[in-house]
Amino acid sequence: MPESVKDRPTRSHEYVFLLSKSPKYYYDHASAREAGGRNRRTVWSIPTEPFPGAHFATFPRALVEPCILVGSRPRDWVLDPFFGSGTVGVVCEQQHRNYVGIELNPEYVELAVRRIRNTDRLLFPYDRKRAG
Repeated sequence: MPESVKDRPTRSHEYVFLLSKSPKYYYDHASAREAGGRNRRTVWSIPTEPFPGAHFATFPRALVEPCILVGSRPRDWVLDPFFGSGTVGVVCEQQHRNYVGIELNPEYVELAVRRIRNTDRLLFPYDRKRAG
């Protein structure tokens, strides 16, 4: 976790884990490339994204999207066990992935549902039946 300290350099990175149940997992190397075709580096600098909701740790879509693209195909399933404000759901809707989000806080569930509905309706209309 990033931290605020005065007695040492501030740790300002977080880890991203791509997990799979199978030893033969899907990995789309082309989706991992940076602009210009270079292989993505292990440290990403991604600016925060404004979010009007009341969730304190909303991840930017630019952080979530590469992970979803490299680890899944369209119509695959993506699991987010800490769904929060629903960023994974938003990106999955935009990238034509199915998803399961698990969230313990009912207020965050409502926040995520509203966010996903608004994103789908206003910005990225998508009919899953036609994509099949």
